[in-house]
Amino acid sequence: NVLSDENVSKIIELLNTDDDNSKLVSVNEVTENEYTLNPSRYLQKEKVIKNGVPFESVIKNITRGAQIKATILDEIVSDEPTNMQYLMLANLQDGIISDDLPYLKEMDPKYEKYCIKNGSLVISKNVSVKEGNKILANGNLYVIELDEDKINPYFLKAYLESENGKAALSRVAVGATLLNLPVEGLKKITIPLPDLKSQKIVADKYYAKINEIKELKYKLEKATAELEHIYTEEK
Repeated sequence: NVLSDENVSKIIELLNTDDDNSKLVSVNEVTENEYTLNPSRYLQKEKVIKNGVPFESVIKNITRGAQIKATILDEIVSDEPTNMQYLMLANLQDGIISDDLPYLKEMDPKYEKYCIKNGSLVISKNVSVKEGNKILANGNLYVIELDEDKINPYFLKAYLESENGKAALSRVAVGATLLNLPVEGLKKITIPLPDLKSQKIVADKYYAKINEIKELKYKLEKATAELEHIYTEEK
């Protein structure tokens, strides 16, 4: 990379200015942020959230998914539907979990604790688990069991996918090339917590929109498949 004289002048100017692109922070503030030097941690202005509470106040439990070797996974994957499935990061697209999760023939009892409970938050994705079924989470995922007496999972999901929610998550992310979301940072973000009736209004709108997106995706997949049969050879 080559810095022009104009670039150099701008950098020198920013060294003595607090604005949208620079900020003087104390060593104590850097220490409190676990020595994270990501600019977003210090430059993004945290918005005041009405009825805001720490995320950890609505969390019952938070775990990482199961670390399973690919060779072992290949052995237990089932070609036939069962009541056990496996969730990987690749199965999450546009905030929606695929309906075609791989099935498992069996599950070692030691992996039971990694199974997702109904209404859990996975990273920032909600999961609906049918009664009697089990979904085992991959080690790259956080599984967060929420206190549903305090917060509606779909209300929380709607917030975390909003502009303010994404900004809050980016402020606690660490890493340069590959961003990582540490558990302790995740717990400390502030989330809104209005009464459950108000939460339900937002949650219902969000859930309806998710179903609309699923329907549109299905129509797109069907139309794409039909493209292959539009042209037919003349006999």
